[in-house]
Amino acid sequence: MKRLLCVLALVLSSPGLFAAVRYEFRQTTRSDFQTMPPTDVQGKAIIDGDQSRVDFVSGSAYGPGSYMITSGGAQKLYIVNPTDKTYSMVDVAGSAGALGSSPITINNLKSKFEKLGDHPVIAGLPTEHYRMIATYDITVLFGTIPLTQGVETVIEKWVTTAFGDVGATFLLTGAPKTGNANLDKVLDAETADVKGLPLRQLITISTTSEAVKGRKSELRLSPTRKQTSEMVVTSVQALPVISPVMFQVPATYRRVDNIKGTIDQNPVTDLSMEPVDQ
Repeated sequence: MKRLLCVLALVLSSPGLFAAVRYEFRQTTRSDFQTMPPTDVQGKAIIDGDQSRVDFVSGSAYGPGSYMITSGGAQKLYIVNPTDKTYSMVDVAGSAGALGSSPITINNLKSKFEKLGDHPVIAGLPTEHYRMIATYDITVLFGTIPLTQGVETVIEKWVTTAFGDVGATFLLTGAPKTGNANLDKVLDAETADVKGLPLRQLITISTTSEAVKGRKSELRLSPTRKQTSEMVVTSVQALPVISPVMFQVPATYRRVDNIKGTIDQNPVTDLSMEPVDQ
């Protein structure tokens, strides 16, 4: 689920009041989980109606010169590698469905959403500051062994409405439904509807094993682990209409099943509920 949210955080497809918006950004992730190495990505993004494109300028998460495009909404992503003339398709809706059909149970969901009073200037524009906090217990079956952890997710967003309601899915609004009612409630709580374009977004996810909370755990886990992801826009501007070619995969490129930068399709692994290292 965490990797699914990270991918959704790069999807930029939502109608706006301007023909197109272009901006440059930097996104970093850090995690206590060994299965999720740190990343530092710099890129350039364009949003044009329900189409989007993200060109990755630097970072190890994607191959040199790679870019991500969406068209007609955020149900599918295309990650293109011009160096190899290949592309990979990520079925976001399918990944969400796979997550929903996996043996996951959610309990004790609580959420809080607030608008804060500060208005910091980012990329030359004043912003509105929002904070969402969601806590819940999640249980995953590894074979016949249940593993439960408590989760706290804190999402802070600094947004501007200078470009209308562009970039709503970049704010993680409208995430695909998983089919698991309780899991969808978590995603809805974590994707609170905030209008505008995010110029900064900070996500902190903390997990605590149930043994720490005084209950017996079937697997031995380290007490608490944390994952953070931060995106900051460094420049942004409105543009005239962009050529539709920018949002198309070249016809001569070859599709591959796996390309550097695609997400893991294993929803249980994505939860990063791993035993303590021996």
